Amino acid sequence: MSSESRASESVALSDRIVIRSVGVDDWANVRYVHSAAFRLLSASFCTPNEIDAFTTFVRSETYAERLMWENLHGAWLDDELVGTAGWTPADDSGTQARITSAFVRPLFTRMGIGRRVVREAEARALAAGFERFSTRATLNSVGFFEKLGYDVTSYGVHTVTSHQTMPVTYMRKRPAAVAPLLVTEGTAVPERERVLPCAHSNVDDRLIDL
Repeated sequence: MSSESRASESVALSDRIVIRSVGVDDWANVRYVHSAAFRLLSASFCTPNEIDAFTTFVRSETYAERLMWENLHGAWLDDELVGTAGWTPADDSGTQARITSAFVRPLFTRMGIGRRVVREAEARALAAGFERFSTRATLNSVGFFEKLGYDVTSYGVHTVTSHQTMPVTYMRKRPAAVAPLLVTEGTAVPERERVLPCAHSNVDDRLIDL
């Protein structure tokens, strides 16, 4: 298949993507997307032990419970969940939101899906009154977030289990990049986000991987 044909096919698939909220009945699909994305896309950045630990964590009851704390939306291609992103309040000030659970199934990367779900999360957080955004990115997704206007603020480690940590990069979005982003993308921002029941104070969020 020529590069032109592949590009046309990618555009056609992208046009069929629908963004909608993720519910409890979708969590099995969410687990699959998150574990598949992390295992395949982080292979060059994480150790086998880190990948195994995160995969085990995704399958745990704790992971499912923490999904309830996120305003999680998914990208759907027909009936298939191909990507997710969500947000939670990042602090008690009510001004900063943390972008969470940004994952795209490896087969559907480079189609703009990651950008769309993250911008959806930003738009909903903005509508809920949060004007600044941050994220905690795995090493392979730092470049992706930089393209969306995020800057590296520090480096650290994230505890996956009691016996396993992994490196992460803390990032914050430049305030000037927020408003134009939503306008150029044509994202409809409601008068004020009717904060979903899962929008509580922050808990330990998902690792970001795209």
